Amino acid sequence: LTSLSQRANFVVEHFWDRCNLKSAFSSRDKMETAFRDYVTYMQFASKDTTILSINNLIKEVQKKPKNMLTLAQIAENTLYGDSALFWSDELYLYFTKAVVNTKKLSKTDKARYEHHTQILTNSMIGSKLPNFEFETIDGNKLQFDSINAPAIILFFNDIDCTDCSLAKVRMATDINLNKLIDRGVIKIVSIYPGKATNEWKNEAQGYPKNWVIGACDEIYDMFDLRATPTIYQIDDKHSIIAKNLTVDGILSVVGGINL
Repeated sequence: LTSLSQRANFVVEHFWDRCNLKSAFSSRDKMETAFRDYVTYMQFASKDTTILSINNLIKEVQKKPKNMLTLAQIAENTLYGDSALFWSDELYLYFTKAVVNTKKLSKTDKARYEHHTQILTNSMIGSKLPNFEFETIDGNKLQFDSINAPAIILFFNDIDCTDCSLAKVRMATDINLNKLIDRGVIKIVSIYPGKATNEWKNEAQGYPKNWVIGACDEIYDMFDLRATPTIYQIDDKHSIIAKNLTVDGILSVVGGINL
């Protein structure tokens, strides 16, 4: 095994071979440390090897449903949560779906992972964005499916979020981005994940007039909004091209377009 990928594949494939998975969960901290080591090697292993290894691990752990729930919690901390080693929706979904499909777990135990499965499935790169209804500043109701443009920047933001305000200002004042909006090449859709209160409407009056601006209090149940703000890039067929974008990334791409 001479290359990094070969070595990583070997470690990922055989990582749990000498582990007694029936007793390993008696020490949650040690199991979590081992799992983080396991995931570290996945970054250098092939996709096929990683998926096969995860499926084999789940198959063994599912024999004890409570251990499967613990494994999903550990996977959440490692692949999804705020303190995650790195975010990987695709890998994390294997664990959430395993919990959902474990028959001897209660509905209460499964509820969190059913929710994560739903929002991540809706928010995967390559997936078609589900339609949703939002309320505009003037009280009208719009369907997201009614919005058409070659490219759409979907900007989820909170009026009480400083980073959201900075992102808004930077996009609103970027010359190249505004030229593309005016030409109809890009639309920015700004959605507040809450009710269309008077406070929000007053604040939203200061948003750029060439943006589509709305509020939807059901959005947290539909999309992955871990980051604040959360920015998605959507194509003309409403498929997700990119997620968790930074403003720097958006403006860099926009700056490279020949106007």
